Amino acid sequence: MFSFDNLGNVITTVLSVVALLFFVSAGYNLHLRRKAERAAAAARDAEKLDSLRPVGLKPYEGADPQGVAWAARREIMRVLARKPHSAVVNGESVDVAALIADLATLRYTTTPHEHAKTPLKAFIATAVGQINLWLERDPEDRHKYWVFHPGLESTRATALGFISTNLLDAFEPEAEPVS
Repeated sequence: MFSFDNLGNVITTVLSVVALLFFVSAGYNLHLRRKAERAAAAARDAEKLDSLRPVGLKPYEGADPQGVAWAARREIMRVLARKPHSAVVNGESVDVAALIADLATLRYTTTPHEHAKTPLKAFIATAVGQINLWLERDPEDRHKYWVFHPGLESTRATALGFISTNLLDAFEPEAEPVS
C-alpha cells in the first residue's frame, strides 16, 4: 500500500500539482486584474466625458468656459485618433483623412470673433461613436473656420479653436428656416 520507497515520487507529484495550481491561479488573477484595469480606465474616460456635460447649465455657469473648451478639445482629439471611417459636412461626404488632418491642426485663441448665423454641420463617425461639430466660417478669412462642439453648453458659446482649410470651400452653411 504505502512504502517509503515511493515517498520521493509522491512528494514530487504533489509539489507538481501544487505548482500547477499556483500558476493557473496566478494567470487567472492576472486576467481578472487586467479586466478590472480596463473597466476602471473606461469608467475614468466616461467620467471625464460626463464632466464635460454640465446638464442644464447656462454657457458660462458652473465651469470656466475656456477650461471646458480645453477638456473638450482633448476628448475630441482622443476619439478622433481612433480611426474615423466617414465624415459628412452639411449632408455631403468629405475626405475623412483630410478633415481629420485639418482638425489635428486645431489652434486655440482667446481672440473674440463674430458668431456665424448658420454654421457648417460636420458629423464624423468613428468606431466608438459619432462626433458632431459646428464649423463657422470666419467673415474675414474664407479658409478659417471656428470649431464648436454643440453637445456641451459651454462649447456652443466658446470655440474649441480654429482651423485653416481649403477642404470646405465648396460648402455654404444651410439656410436658417424661415419662421
